[in-house]
Amino acid sequence: MELTLCYKTYEAKMSLASMRSFKESTGLDMWHSLISFIECFDQNKTDSVLSRMNKLYKVMPFDVAARLFHSLIKHEMDSIPLIEIEDAMFRTGWLPTSHDHDKSEPWPLVMYQLAMGINAQFYEEQTAKKSQADT
Repeated sequence: MELTLCYKTYEAKMSLASMRSFKESTGLDMWHSLISFIECFDQNKTDSVLSRMNKLYKVMPFDVAARLFHSLIKHEMDSIPLIEIEDAMFRTGWLPTSHDHDKSEPWPLVMYQLAMGINAQFYEEQTAKKSQADT
């Protein structure tokens, strides 16, 4: 899976190692953090952009988000330092702009896209395993 922060694309993958790394660096559970983020995003779709982003930031502050991105990336791309992820997040900000592409989306939108991508990936893998078991 890929994620793009500030015009740079990174390979990312959720694994037991990435979950463990996130837990060790934050004390938080990665799945719960992602599920909470999706839930907050979906429950506040009718809010103003500013209000929704504020609520998302309360669910996952900047430093936690940086460590989540980094945990998913570092197991695929070992040489990426946390400071690079933080810098990219800082430069894209936390509010959407009028740009018509996804290369400079604010980090909360990237996090939501990532969380939904991980969810879809797990669903596809479970469906494939069930199909194999049924044959």
